[in-house]
Amino acid sequence: MRHTLAIVAMATMSVAQAHAQNYQPTQAEIQALTDATAGFHNATQYSVINSITSIPGGIELDVSFAYGQDTSSFDPFPGTAFARVSLQGFPGGLDLTANSGVEWVVSASEPGVTAQTYLQTAPDWTFYEGSPSQPLLGDGSAESVIMSLSSANNFSGILPAGIVHTDVDGNILANAWGLQFGMFDLNSQVGLGEPLDVTIQITTAVPEPSCLVLVGASLVGVVTMRRR
Repeated sequence: MRHTLAIVAMATMSVAQAHAQNYQPTQAEIQALTDATAGFHNATQYSVINSITSIPGGIELDVSFAYGQDTSSFDPFPGTAFARVSLQGFPGGLDLTANSGVEWVVSASEPGVTAQTYLQTAPDWTFYEGSPSQPLLGDGSAESVIMSLSSANNFSGILPAGIVHTDVDGNILANAWGLQFGMFDLNSQVGLGEPLDVTIQITTAVPEPSCLVLVGASLVGVVTMRRR
């Protein structure tokens, strides 16, 4: 029985290690995200986040996606000609040096929504964007949106691409991070200036079934051993 228990423990560890490369934001970090739509688009974005509500494990967004015809305030539908909203958080220089990416778990209630991640690193708040935008299933099911540090793009002309430019101590530190949600084919669904309401959830990562099975097997082994 001791030999069997040791094998189960090793298998459980290997599954956990397989997911250790991507940092998974905690519930507190997710619930600290705020609406950055106006700031990211100079208040010209026609789409809005109506509300951000805390839910078990994360947050729920009530979003009205809409597109305008121009950025001029004199037009009947002022605002950019594409639909996008943005979230931003400040993890306080979170050390991601040991990670290969950041994994967000999101869901959308309607098809056509895309998700794109970003990071701003210390010490200069360099903006890196995950590439490309990921289409979400749009059926309410949760899925991972991963920002790979090695394939991120910056807009500062820094080469090579990817977050390989560290701070003075050689660490990758996240001063800010977040997600942008877009609907870039919205004109095929609604007219100019007409909103399409979508519910988006961002939650903590859920262990995969294989991991849960191994953990369960470990517990069974412990219980059996105690009975004997």
